[in-house]
Amino acid sequence: MHSSTLSSEKAIEEVAIEEMKEAPVWRRLLRLRHLSPVVFHTALFLLLAHLIVAAVMPLLVSDEIYLSLYLGKDARESTKRFLDGKHPFLLYDPILGWRNRPDVKHDKWIIDEQGARTTHRVGTSSSRKRYVLFLGDSLINGSMNVSNAETLSAYIEDASTESINFATMLYTLDQIYLDYKERLGRYKVDVVVVGLPGEESTPGLLNQYIPFRVRAENKMPFLKPRFEMRSDALSMLPVPSLQVYEGLLKTPALLKTLEKTDAYYGEFSGYKRFGLMPGSNVIYSLYKKIRAEARLTGETDEGMPILKKLIDRMALQGRERNAAMVFVALPDLKTVAPRLWQRVLPDRYAARVKELKGEGYTLLDVRPALRESGLPPEELFDADGVHYSSAGNRIIAAALKRVLEHLGEEVCLDSESKRPLV
Repeated sequence: MHSSTLSSEKAIEEVAIEEMKEAPVWRRLLRLRHLSPVVFHTALFLLLAHLIVAAVMPLLVSDEIYLSLYLGKDARESTKRFLDGKHPFLLYDPILGWRNRPDVKHDKWIIDEQGARTTHRVGTSSSRKRYVLFLGDSLINGSMNVSNAETLSAYIEDASTESINFATMLYTLDQIYLDYKERLGRYKVDVVVVGLPGEESTPGLLNQYIPFRVRAENKMPFLKPRFEMRSDALSMLPVPSLQVYEGLLKTPALLKTLEKTDAYYGEFSGYKRFGLMPGSNVIYSLYKKIRAEARLTGETDEGMPILKKLIDRMALQGRERNAAMVFVALPDLKTVAPRLWQRVLPDRYAARVKELKGEGYTLLDVRPALRESGLPPEELFDADGVHYSSAGNRIIAAALKRVLEHLGEEVCLDSESKRPLV
């Protein structure tokens, strides 16, 4: 009799489980309450705890504490070294935010006394050469994974061409423009090459505090200038002074300003609501990844009008200095060799290149050259899938040389006045 009762109860339980599998999610949760009260109440408690933390904690915890947690120890220490002038590779700049520290040697990374990454002192030869100035971010300066002799600017040099490379880590076109306008325009070069990092050309133009946009860059938690569009014109938001900068982790004043001036402040707001609880943090991170991968070509790109205006200004600065301006679209590994599932998404890189070419300036898209090189895509890039290997830089340099050859006689050195100042 007892055995028969147990069998009956087990059969009823199995039927209930099968019915629960077929039922809607909300009904499964209600049935779980009866089948496994401990699991149900534990899940309910965790859910409520997450909701309470998301709603209440931002009211109780100060923004300074949240920012300290958001940055982490490495970023906080890097900020202090930077403000104390002890960052190993970069210096504070009141206009640009930061610039290359001169006279630095670290493994393959060598910066000369001018703050440039070159293979030799520029402008010492008496021969007539074409001089090329390279501007951009670490895609142009080669990052720390290649030697100076393996950079794009080094590979372009030959008997008739000499280069100087002032590209700086994490620079965006607003900083590039200001650097050329205020400082680097004094180098009387024939050609200025400006790197535009593919799909990432515009996000940095909407960003003023690097950790809000790229939190992983904990060695560079710095502030930068940015431009806003006002009545179809650019209006500049400058870099905060050192005094304001130093109070970032102590007072909320600068954070209140960044809430208005940084389009990526929402990343910090999201962390305040979801970042302290492991479960909600995982879900929020997954949501952001899916959102980033599924962006559509036709979506509004708030930074594109700013990018176009800055390109116009760069071109104007070049004309005033009798220098030809060449913009280079620089794709990453997933753009050159997308995975199968990425191929079904719109080609945002191609759309961006097409739109920029419509502006009428010289724009080199190096993706065809990389794809037609015959080398496996992984050999063209560093392990991070973003920066180029020595082989990748050499292929891009060959494509760029072909562009320079078609620029015409105006880019050829024909007088002593065209020498860089050193």
